[in-house]
Amino acid sequence: MVFLHEMTLDKRDWEKFDFNEQNIIDFQSPQLTELMPSVIANDSPFCFPIRTVVNIDNDTDSTGVNGLSPLININIPFAFSIQNIREKLDKTYSHLKWRVTDPSKTDAKNRLQMFIEQLALMGRNKLIQEGVNPAKAGLVWFKPLSMGQSQTTIFNSIWKQVYEKYFL
Repeated sequence: MVFLHEMTLDKRDWEKFDFNEQNIIDFQSPQLTELMPSVIANDSPFCFPIRTVVNIDNDTDSTGVNGLSPLININIPFAFSIQNIREKLDKTYSHLKWRVTDPSKTDAKNRLQMFIEQLALMGRNKLIQEGVNPAKAGLVWFKPLSMGQSQTTIFNSIWKQVYEKYFL
């Protein structure tokens, strides 16, 4: 499912382009759990910062990273805590940054990696939309002071890998 409309400067266009009570309400839940809202901005219901949460199809196994793809079977649900998620079809995992304390738990690391990959995809696409070469972009990430060394090591590794994959 794709929205084929041109970019707009009117941040209220989410009311017009997103599925909602004024158009096809049945598609609103899948859009907000499996896709992205049409507008992510301060004056829309969907904005940054967001919680570290992902939505995974019920039949998806997150123990192997090769079977995971952001925006395909694992997504950032921008409607998390705004609207009910489809519990019968999806599993939602939150607090991703705090679940990677044990490096042997590959499922937690893989979910975090897919969260970061979706953010990277969004950032890369925004750069391209603005006419900027992604290879010329730098990346700065920061962490809470309370994050432990093993978590920081995992984050560094993921960000390095994702940066090389999507920006270089």
